[in-house]
Amino acid sequence: MEVEKTYSQIKSLVDSQEKVECRLTSLKDSLDLTWDTINNLIKNNLPKSMSKEECKAIVNVRNADHLRMFQSYNKLDSTVIIAVNDAEMTDNNIALEIRFLKNTLNAIGDSINQLRGRINISQREELEKILYEYKKMKNSEGCL
Repeated sequence: MEVEKTYSQIKSLVDSQEKVECRLTSLKDSLDLTWDTINNLIKNNLPKSMSKEECKAIVNVRNADHLRMFQSYNKLDSTVIIAVNDAEMTDNNIALEIRFLKNTLNAIGDSINQLRGRINISQREELEKILYEYKKMKNSEGCL
């Protein structure tokens, strides 16, 4: 009975782990979209006076502080600069959430390992098979 309870607790943690991993993927995708949008905005609003080399370099930067280091940055249209500032705030907020979620994943992993430690070796092999099949089934569902 204790083993079944432990299996159930581990499955619950695996579900939580999956939700956190899905949220991380979503945040990373959101961050990519944010900077793709900024890069396209910059590309479509480059000052005529900007050198080709600088144009090539600036349209691939995905960090507000790095963008500001370009000599021509202040020549960009004010709407672009405002969008970069907004993207920076979005980036910072997402980065905070990503750090929090990674810490959460570590804590979940630690909890799973503690629960695994409660099970004797022969039962642990059975648990690993069950978890493998469970994770495989969950992975086929993908993030919802």
